[in-house]
Amino acid sequence: MPIAVWATVTMSWGASNRNPLVSAGGPSYLLPPPSTIIGAIARGIAKLKGWGELTRLDKGAYSTAFRLAKLILAAGAGLLEGSLAPVNLTNRYLAIPYLRPENRKNRALWFGAQAMGYVFTGDARLCIAAVFDDEVTSIASLRELELSAASILSLGSKESLVSVESYGAMDVSEASGGTTGYYAPIESVADAERGIVEVYWDPRDYRAYTRTGRLASSRLTVIVPVRHVVNGAIIGHEGEDEFFLEIKDDYPSYKIPGDCGNLPALPSTPHSGVIVR
Repeated sequence: MPIAVWATVTMSWGASNRNPLVSAGGPSYLLPPPSTIIGAIARGIAKLKGWGELTRLDKGAYSTAFRLAKLILAAGAGLLEGSLAPVNLTNRYLAIPYLRPENRKNRALWFGAQAMGYVFTGDARLCIAAVFDDEVTSIASLRELELSAASILSLGSKESLVSVESYGAMDVSEASGGTTGYYAPIESVADAERGIVEVYWDPRDYRAYTRTGRLASSRLTVIVPVRHVVNGAIIGHEGEDEFFLEIKDDYPSYKIPGDCGNLPALPSTPHSGVIVR
């Protein structure tokens, strides 16, 4: 039986989750993508097990999060309460690692102005969840998975701090249909016009967990169930139904504890590229 790991968290100030389709600067995702959620859970397991940051497998070195990611069936986040304010802030950053070797002697190029993306949330509340194949218990016990959810400190960059309100790990059964407050694969929702399109790495693709293979990894196109926009910046809700999407009746999902409804499964076929509706 699949295993669900879930938590309800309160944001500290917001988050920065960089979009892999942009280079130096660029916007942040509105919510933490699946690979970030898996990484947040894997961090706790790594502490308990004494794992390092990298895992060496046949094809090279990977983020240790891939030990869990290769067993993932579903993962998502949803906005329970509050609003999201996406902004880009311009700062000067050390650019030496990104310069060609022949240009590094020129000190005028050492620092560059870049507009980095952030999402300010205040004390917004999120639900996050991941569902794994039951083989995950060969890596970590239910208790260890539960403790890993309790120990989540950030969702995104290390400064993207959160406080965990409630958490758990449990067996779940596959269902179908229902409603969801989590972002959902575009092919799973009955009405893709009810939310905002975002494109993530597919969390099952090993290339998403390497430094050099990310741009080649498969994509996952989702609908984020937030819609209300004020002055082009603040994204929140006008009514309770704005948070929820209708899952197609024949699409697999999992019932997760908490107030975000069912978590849609990842699509059976990864997206090979960007899908725009």
